[in-house]
Formats: sequence, C-alpha cells, structure tokens
Amino acid sequence: MSVHFGELAMKFGADGVISPGEVLALRREAWPDGHISQAEAEAIVALNHQLTSRCREWVEFYVEALGEYVVNQRAPKGYVDAENAAWLMAQLDADGTLGSMAEIELLVRVFECAQNVPVSLKDYAVAQMEHAVLEGTGPTRDGGMLEAGNVNAAEALLLRRAIFAPASERPRPWDARKPKCSSGSRMQRWARTTPPNGNICSCRALPITCRPTAIRMRS
Repeated sequence: MSVHFGELAMKFGADGVISPGEVLALRREAWPDGHISQAEAEAIVALNHQLTSRCREWVEFYVEALGEYVVNQRAPKGYVDAENAAWLMAQLDADGTLGSMAEIELLVRVFECAQNVPVSLKDYAVAQMEHAVLEGTGPTRDGGMLEAGNVNAAEALLLRRAIFAPASERPRPWDARKPKCSSGSRMQRWARTTPPNGNICSCRALPITCRPTAIRMRS
C-alpha cells in the first residue's frame, strides 16, 4: 500500500463522511493498474467501518475493489476457499457490528463472481442478509432503499441475486409446490422458499429460518 493511499484513507474517514470526489481520488490512488494489495484491501475495509454516511460512489468502489481482490487476486483465482472466507468474515466483523449495506452488497458480489465459496461463507451471508431484511435501512447499490421490518423490492432483489449467483446453491425451477423446509442446508432452505420473481413464498416463511415471521409484507 502506498503511503499516500493510507494517508488519504485516514484523512477522508476522519469526519465519518466520504464524498464522490474523495472516492474518485481513492480509486485513482489504489487501482491505477487494476490490482489491489492486501494492505489496501484492509485499509478500504477499515475506512468503511469509520464511515457513518456512505454515498453510492463509495459503495460501488468498496464492492468492486474488494470483490475483485477476494475472488481474483487471492489464490485460488476464481474461487473462495476456507482461508479466504475466514479472512473476509474477520474483516467484516472487525468492528463488532453488522456493518453497512456496502458489506451486504460485497457478499452478494462475491457470490456472483466466484465459482464456489465454502459453506461457512454461505451461512454467514444468510445471517447477514436476514439481519439486513429485519433491521437494515439505507440505500442499496441499485438505487433502492432498505426499510427495517419490511420485505420490499430492493430487499427481494438482493435475496434473488444471492440465491441465483453462480456460487450459491441455486434452486430447481420454481414449481409452486410447498417447500420442504425440514431438511437441507440453510442456503438450500432459503432458496426453496424464494421463487425466481423475488417474492416470499405463500407459506410466509422467512427464507433463512423457515418459520413464521412477524415481518410486515408491503402491499
């Protein structure tokens, strides 16, 4: 990591807010050759933990840079092994809180770009997304908004992207039969209860836990 990048990251994160212009400066400094070092990746994660407000440009940079680093620059290329998954989870959990929508978007991006990820990361992603659906607020990369206690279009889109990503345990074509929620991994149960149109199934089961939920469905 260049000294200048580290200084910029510390400077931009000092007030808890980052502007689109500051994101552009970081992008130019950290990614001139398309390569992100581990020190730079960890500095980007640390900066995200410092922020209390995140513009869309920051979320884009965070997701693109770290997704590329985790999937294509850490060996084995194109895959996320147990060691790399443990590194990623430790980075996201470093501040002891769930974190931001940027982190949820990053997990979805890894699922979309990697050919396979370990079960530990799949279960971790499910837990993070469950929390985001139940309690998350704020903007997503796609311009939608999360609303605590609601399953809205933006949240359904995130679930759909994760379920049908290459590294996910994608379900068979949706056939309207009642899902068998008593067996299979958490990701499989989650997939079986969410049809391709992104809506929660008619049994009103929360995808992660397969039990009735008090989430208010939007009309």
